[in-house]
Amino acid sequence: MPWTKSNSNPIGLDLGGSTIRALQVRATSAGFAVDAAAQALAVECKGKTPAERVLANGSVIRNLLKSERFKGHRAVLAYPLCATRIKNFRLPCMPDEELQQAVEFEAKERFQSLDDSPEIRFYNAGRVEGGQGSQFELIVLGIRGDELRDYIAAVEDLGLDCEAIDFSPAAMFRPFGRFLKRDEDATQVNAFLDLGHEGSRFVMTCGTEINFVKLIDVGTRDFQQAMANRFSLESQEARQLYANFVEGYGGHEDGQQSHASLETPAVLEAIKPAVELLSKEIGICMRYFSVTFRGLRTDSITCVGGASMQPEILTSIGEAAGVPARMGHPLRNIDTRNVFTGSDRRNGQPDWATVLGLAMREPQNEQDDCAAQEAVAS
Repeated sequence: MPWTKSNSNPIGLDLGGSTIRALQVRATSAGFAVDAAAQALAVECKGKTPAERVLANGSVIRNLLKSERFKGHRAVLAYPLCATRIKNFRLPCMPDEELQQAVEFEAKERFQSLDDSPEIRFYNAGRVEGGQGSQFELIVLGIRGDELRDYIAAVEDLGLDCEAIDFSPAAMFRPFGRFLKRDEDATQVNAFLDLGHEGSRFVMTCGTEINFVKLIDVGTRDFQQAMANRFSLESQEARQLYANFVEGYGGHEDGQQSHASLETPAVLEAIKPAVELLSKEIGICMRYFSVTFRGLRTDSITCVGGASMQPEILTSIGEAAGVPARMGHPLRNIDTRNVFTGSDRRNGQPDWATVLGLAMREPQNEQDDCAAQEAVAS
């Protein structure tokens, strides 16, 4: 393998639906520095299992890791959201050791679409009061055990050692959670929206704790499809037009305006139904959170993912959701000088949030670390 040994953090590997990203950080006296980062377009794999997606993108991933000076073979992955189910439910308050068993029993009843031995993980969002008294509000995720094992094995076949597997909404929040350590932050409610290709992730937090997660079946692929329908484009043409629209290409060297610039109002009109559907789901989530946690609300939504670089999209989301939507800066206060250029840093780099969170992950969640080790050993 071309990469070298080092004491750097493991390689964060984000196997997204449209883009694959790898990033590695190193701890410094001031925080973190990025040692290596690379990204490439993913092979379209709609309807494929997680392992099949890795297989289809094997050469992409290998070339990605060869393109920069990644060190070591250790990697941190995210649970493949295409195969992950998430439910919120409540259980009576009980000690942690009893809660683990109770969640697994209840989850197997609720995740009947999965196999007989699914992998179950959960977040305890805190104590809530309701008609049945004091209960724990739980965020529970499940994935077929065989799909998880095949997924990790496919990554290992590329020469990587899967050190841990993480929940991508938690990874996305991690770069922002490092700024919420003050006492006054403990009761501050924040909302985060990750605009992904195959769907979006909406997360609400209180301080550094995740209290709500929702996978919303609206993503940038829906934006691209709407543009293809509106402008009678092939999928690849729509993908390029969308990229131009998001990245703000305003013209060509000959001084003529680009197609994206000429069609910006029409593009916004084309994607409006998808944006409104996404915003409606966000509104439902925010109301549920407010009712569940006794009136707690957020005053803004921090957005990540490539689409969050387009201010008109954020404006549309904010207007429909009822609170301002703003672009997040996950790499703020992280030394990126050895990897990213000045122009890269100026765009805020919101599309690197999840992979950065994976790369920053400390080996503190033994449950997820063991899941990775057991899946490979099985």
